[in-house]
Amino acid sequence: MEAKSNDMITRSVQYKTLKLFLIGKGEIGKTTLLRRLKNLPHEIVSRTTGIEIEDWYYPEVTKGILKRTPKDVGVHFVVWDCAWQEVYQCFYSKRSLYLAVFRLTDGPSGVDDLDPWLRNVQFRAPGCPVIVIGTHLDVVTEQKAIDLEKLVQSKYQDTHIYPKVVAVVSVSCELSFSKSIDRLRRLILEVSCHLQLSSDGTSLEYKKTMSEDDPRALFQEQIPLSFLELQKAIKKEVTSRSVTGSPPVMMEEEFKKSFSNVCENEDEFQEATNYLHLQGTLLHFEDLSLRDVFFLDPQWLTKLVAAIIHNIQLHVKQGTIEAPELFDGLSVSSDLQDKYVKLLEKSEV
Repeated sequence: MEAKSNDMITRSVQYKTLKLFLIGKGEIGKTTLLRRLKNLPHEIVSRTTGIEIEDWYYPEVTKGILKRTPKDVGVHFVVWDCAWQEVYQCFYSKRSLYLAVFRLTDGPSGVDDLDPWLRNVQFRAPGCPVIVIGTHLDVVTEQKAIDLEKLVQSKYQDTHIYPKVVAVVSVSCELSFSKSIDRLRRLILEVSCHLQLSSDGTSLEYKKTMSEDDPRALFQEQIPLSFLELQKAIKKEVTSRSVTGSPPVMMEEEFKKSFSNVCENEDEFQEATNYLHLQGTLLHFEDLSLRDVFFLDPQWLTKLVAAIIHNIQLHVKQGTIEAPELFDGLSVSSDLQDKYVKLLEKSEV
């Protein structure tokens, strides 16, 4: 993002929000882990399709780490729980914290399974901080967990190939191991409090020794109120379209006509749009073939991509696939089909 004007700064607020990506191969307990982080009751969950986007508020932020006043409501984490397919890497963001999950019971092969995920993070969001989490602590010995944590640290230390692994931790989602989940919550918060914004505000770097009150810290950033007003307007439009059944997609001209009046000028509107893309409120890609389309609801888009991938897998089993077959059973207007094909190409499908 560009440097904010003095007028924008005077109309700004702190907005402690961070996008978390939960990544790793399928059926290792990522969604169950998220439920435990959110203190939700245990239940059998189905395999994640596409990406599930959930809000997680951590109110204990007022107790020690951030040293805020009691009225402070805590940090808002927007969690992107990714399915097993690596094709969703096109949604990775540089302004995020990544939680890479493996199963301790898989031993060294489980550690190896993290390799393509971490490589993709480094390719799409170079240098972004990662916390590696080993699950099923309740069914391995303490020594095995320690050995696997050391293996992760040694295998993924090359920051030219892999992103920066800032911590490795072992947990169990069993209630008798609740303290391990408590430690993970605190670890996520502590790392988040020591994330430093790049000079352009588009990426993050973990700085362990940085003061939480440092003006470069993510949670010290002042967000113009117009950015949040644009966010509110977009969410209202998504809700309206969900009622009418209209897809939450706009071409550039319609997007500007609908929302540009929220901001003082075109530069501010562009900055606000870029910020909301980085935050995950909307998706707007800079690729030449995609830059004229705005996806107002990331959850909707990831589900659509998942459905298209399902069609691909179905027809490939039958031997061939034609472009129209990508959209079998889907309500996709013909004038936007080429945009979704370009998005699949971006995902390297």
